[in-house]
Amino acid sequence: MIAPIPPVDPTQGFPPDLQKGYEALSELALDLRWSWNHSADGLWRQLDPVLWDLTHHPFDVLQTVSREKVQNLLADPVFRRRIDDLMRSKKQVEG
Repeated sequence: MIAPIPPVDPTQGFPPDLQKGYEALSELALDLRWSWNHSADGLWRQLDPVLWDLTHHPFDVLQTVSREKVQNLLADPVFRRRIDDLMRSKKQVEG
């Protein structure tokens, strides 16, 4: 019998402060209600403008973009502030 392959943690190797940012991006990308809210479109376009323009699918963008690009953007205070603002808005809507 073949042992199942354990899931890969996409944040493995990220510094702890960047892990939180990636987790927030994942939450935004996977929330179907939130994906219809276009206020996060700029984030996905910043991660991969070509793929975003082709698909408009946040999770595809997040899964395809290089780790290096994600880490660089998550280290940018302006990008992180946008994520934090979006997460605050999301939580307010959810109640």
